[in-house]
Amino acid sequence: MRKFIALLLFFISLCLYADTYSGASGSDALIVRAPVWVFLDEAPKLKDDESKAKFTPPKDALLELSAYILSGMTYGLKFSYTPFDKKRNVEEVFELETVFKPSTENIKITDVRVKYPYCYSWAEYGIPESYSGHFKLWTKNAHKTIKGRGKGDRFDELEGVYTAYTEAIKNAVRQYARTFLKNKPKEIRGAVLIKSSPRLFVESGFFKAELELYIQIDEIIKYTVF
Repeated sequence: MRKFIALLLFFISLCLYADTYSGASGSDALIVRAPVWVFLDEAPKLKDDESKAKFTPPKDALLELSAYILSGMTYGLKFSYTPFDKKRNVEEVFELETVFKPSTENIKITDVRVKYPYCYSWAEYGIPESYSGHFKLWTKNAHKTIKGRGKGDRFDELEGVYTAYTEAIKNAVRQYARTFLKNKPKEIRGAVLIKSSPRLFVESGFFKAELELYIQIDEIIKYTVF
């Protein structure tokens, strides 16, 4: 019975920490991995549709999207959020940028599986030993965990995926800010790190993303009252 419980706890631990594991070499202290999928074909459009979004071939799309996701899971994403304020006539603005985007040459695509119209895979990236300490600081309990959902137009191809991820992060930041700010600030600046493998699916013509994130608030700029 004890052996069974020990084995059960071992497999549970594998599931909980499936997104990172120790590297085999000194240069790669940790390996970050995530499931990534893309469409094999472009979205159907009208023959004379001049606003047709650029379609990225599956091989290139897997590498490009993997670099973005693994960047967010390893180095994080910086954000600037300006809430909508009707009284001040201020529109909502959310800006997001990668801290560092790994070269596609350093990303390993494994377990490729084609099931039309999708191409599934796992993407892996070795975190340099010099950065592993900083990465581990992100995963400490000091950072709050937030969740968000977003969507992007399927007809926007890969840009639609990025839109879905950006909106998910924006919604997560906005919801979190509402838990401790009584008055709308002028701007919130900070960073997020994708905590676990992001979920992406297509529904009713939209890419839909669900993200779990660590958040770090760097600065809250309030409106000046005269």
